[in-house]
Amino acid sequence: MKPLFVLPNFPVLEDEGQNFVCATLYLEIVNFYTLSSTEQVKRVSALRIILLEQIPSIKRFQEDKQLILDHVADGIALVFFNSPENALHSVLSLYLLVQNYNLERLPEYWIHLRAGLNLGVVLRAENPLYGEPRAIGDGLNTAQRVMSFGVLGHILASESFYQMVMVSKENYDAVAHYCGAYADKHNRIHEIYNIYTNDLGNPSVPYKNRVGQKIPDLPAVELSTARILSESIEQQICSVLFSDVVGFSKLANPIQRKCIQIIGHIVTAVQKASELPVEDCVIHSAGDGVMMAFLNAPAEAMKTAYQIQYLLNEYNQKMPSEEQLFLRIGIHIGLAKKIMDIANLPDISTNIQDITRKIMNFGDKNHILISKETY
Repeated sequence: MKPLFVLPNFPVLEDEGQNFVCATLYLEIVNFYTLSSTEQVKRVSALRIILLEQIPSIKRFQEDKQLILDHVADGIALVFFNSPENALHSVLSLYLLVQNYNLERLPEYWIHLRAGLNLGVVLRAENPLYGEPRAIGDGLNTAQRVMSFGVLGHILASESFYQMVMVSKENYDAVAHYCGAYADKHNRIHEIYNIYTNDLGNPSVPYKNRVGQKIPDLPAVELSTARILSESIEQQICSVLFSDVVGFSKLANPIQRKCIQIIGHIVTAVQKASELPVEDCVIHSAGDGVMMAFLNAPAEAMKTAYQIQYLLNEYNQKMPSEEQLFLRIGIHIGLAKKIMDIANLPDISTNIQDITRKIMNFGDKNHILISKETY
């Protein structure tokens, strides 16, 4: 049986699919260039050993191609292609291990770090010299700039990392504190958060390049690093699409039934055209409303929304005005946990669904509305 709706072959941009929304951790050895060449080599070697041999997850992520580790002079960038929570756990684990490393040595041989965390778009590319993957792009550059505002011991986070990761759990949020706005060398403004526990990090407000505002008093934190690291990592980056039919409740019952069938056919056509693994897509429908969640595929909701509106527009062009259907769509991106609902069907945690539905409710005919996080 011929399907009612078939998507055309849309033009594919060169390198499409190589861009990822990832968490990036950028580390730097403080006062690196004041050290002798011998001590520089020792510090970098020790840091790499701690990362690769004493934090088991780092090596495992590399082997699974879920992590790119780039080393440049005094800096190390770690780009996580799995849960962004791993970036937070990794920097806290590293700081604890470096703390223990320093306790066994004289102060003049200590390693002092500062770190920046960001969530943004990176391009995964092959290194032409070694054939190994490397990451480039604004997501990584921003992590470096966020780090640059800090001094010894700081773990600083961008607004995107805070909104996506730190607010996702109560304990995470309790150790992240807003410091204000900061201007980088390109006069780009960054909203910065300071992450520290009762035994780790630097609780002072960074002062470098701070835009003239009153300096806040950052509170003492009761939570330990061990308590934060005990949080299970089970959330994934998820883009969610909510849609419903504009004016559905005013339609006659026969038209409503036909409407639901048409929307079902359109969603099925879009789903079949997707290259996303079935297990990474969750679809729910209730009445005229459809929820589609895409795990580890932040751009998929935008692509799907366009395809749905395209097919519906094609349908409307063939129908008289009184039988035309119009959708409004809302899109949000955040962290979500895949769960099983009461009927034992795949679902995602409800908070991200609620936000997406509220965004959709602002829309009207043909609207595709997106959240700030999605933008």
